[in-house]
Amino acid sequence: MKNNLGFTIASYFVFWVLSVISPTRIFCQGSNPPTLSITAHGEPHISVHGLSGATYQLEYASTLSTTNWQVLTNFILGASPYTVVDSNAPLAGLRMYRALLLQTNVGVSYAPESLTAAEIFKFTSQGGGAFAINDTLVLNSPTTGMLVQQNNAPNGGISPVSVVYARLGPFLAQMSVIRSLSGFPTTQTNYYTIVFSGPSAGFFQVTDGVSPGTVGEFSRDQSFVGQQVAVSQLTGGENYSLLITNSGFTNVTTLIINSPVSGMLIISGNPPTGRIVPVTIEYQLLGPLVSQMQVVIPPSNGSPSFQTNSYYFVFATTNSGSYQSISGASTVNIGPLKRDRSLVGQQLASNQLTGGETYSMPATYYYSGTYYPITLVVNSTNSGVLISSANPPYGGITPISIEYQLLGPLVCQMQVVIPPNNGSPSFQTNSYYFVFSTTNSGSYQSISGPSVVNIGPFIRDQSLVGQQIASTQLIIGESYRLTSTNGQSALVEALVVNSDTSGIFVVEGSGLNAGIYPNVALQYLALGTLSGQIQVVIPPTPPNILTARTNTYLLVYTSNNSGQCQRESPPSTATVGSFLRNP
Repeated sequence: MKNNLGFTIASYFVFWVLSVISPTRIFCQGSNPPTLSITAHGEPHISVHGLSGATYQLEYASTLSTTNWQVLTNFILGASPYTVVDSNAPLAGLRMYRALLLQTNVGVSYAPESLTAAEIFKFTSQGGGAFAINDTLVLNSPTTGMLVQQNNAPNGGISPVSVVYARLGPFLAQMSVIRSLSGFPTTQTNYYTIVFSGPSAGFFQVTDGVSPGTVGEFSRDQSFVGQQVAVSQLTGGENYSLLITNSGFTNVTTLIINSPVSGMLIISGNPPTGRIVPVTIEYQLLGPLVSQMQVVIPPSNGSPSFQTNSYYFVFATTNSGSYQSISGASTVNIGPLKRDRSLVGQQLASNQLTGGETYSMPATYYYSGTYYPITLVVNSTNSGVLISSANPPYGGITPISIEYQLLGPLVCQMQVVIPPNNGSPSFQTNSYYFVFSTTNSGSYQSISGPSVVNIGPFIRDQSLVGQQIASTQLIIGESYRLTSTNGQSALVEALVVNSDTSGIFVVEGSGLNAGIYPNVALQYLALGTLSGQIQVVIPPTPPNILTARTNTYLLVYTSNNSGQCQRESPPSTATVGSFLRNP
């Protein structure tokens, strides 16, 4: 019969008394009515016989004449009969039950005939401790997939699995998920019984094949079906950021792709653990949402042999998901991943160096308890100036030669050769990796010999490219104010140019060297678009200077009329500071 809300009601009243042993059934009129039966097992077991796939509400009351029926449960009758246990029934007295047919669901089928690649099933339960479940099954194909479990390895992590699926009815299915356990001699099979309450959600029970297990809810995501989210092959310019949280410490490892088979691995932290390492890559697409990478790290920074890390990537959105890192036979890290493809197709690292660009590496050079900024100024494709705010011989301004190599659209390498100067007995070669994350910034690493020296951020400035700021020769009438600092004392000098080979030299202050020297010889050398060198030859000037003296000044422009300078008085005294042209 129909109630005034419009759904079909099949009313069956069963009197429950603890002494009743045999089932009691009461007939009621109706189209395709359900039937109820009760058996005594210490508490009432109510079995509902009805339409497979129909939705029912089971209610109870203590008197037949009441209109205040209480809801015991709602359920979908996956297979008839469906049994409900009323564990809250009174130990003595009367309790009656009725079943209301809420929806027939005739012709509706939520359980699929088979699984589809790129479907995602999430199984969650609210149990505590080891009985809580938070599993995600990502399907590569109807019979294979990846099981993502949020707890730690070996029972958690990301595992390749095989899947056996069976449809038991329009709302009922069963899944067997078989996975290999790292470090264990046998495989493990989990059985999921799935009851659909809609096309994309329902209830599940997981067992070990023998005894009942945890019961919870599941959701089914088909939004990626037919899409290819994981890339078919790697592309230069993309990067993968992998977040690691271990014992309260959070590190980020970023994999930068130079080409389909090569890249740079950036590990946050200080050397030797934190570093930038060139790697080779073997990539494999496992499914529309899943891929695997083998990353081969060469011997470096004290590592005696090659190291191979294996990464599983499982995508939950177009550019995010979960990853697992495996070194050898053991899971090392598991966490979230982010893929960035915004720079694919762009060339950020220069094909070659260009006169006028600079690379600033702030606060990363460590000497004698202090960090000093370093700036690399490019004069030409193979030469430049290295600037450190530390005093010589470990700092200052040093002309260098440069070997440049483009490693990928976001990555380049420079070999900087520093000649012997200021007491250094031999040439020194530093290697720099630059990894771009924007057009003019990113991360860099400096290597001296076999060891990582510094790692940190860098900024590239190309605003002066194409400009000739440093003079090609001295110009009559221009002047330079040179301020340098050595220890606690400041030295202020001035140079006024009379011709391209002569001028007036002024030392401000008092003392033996202070004064005006009107007849100095000048030798000027243009080092590049931003750099120049002036040699000032001061003739004997009694009583201050008894013999001729030559001062050498290195000038590096950071704007049209200012920059940094270094004053060298042979052979070992040198100070660094700043200069102004035409102050």
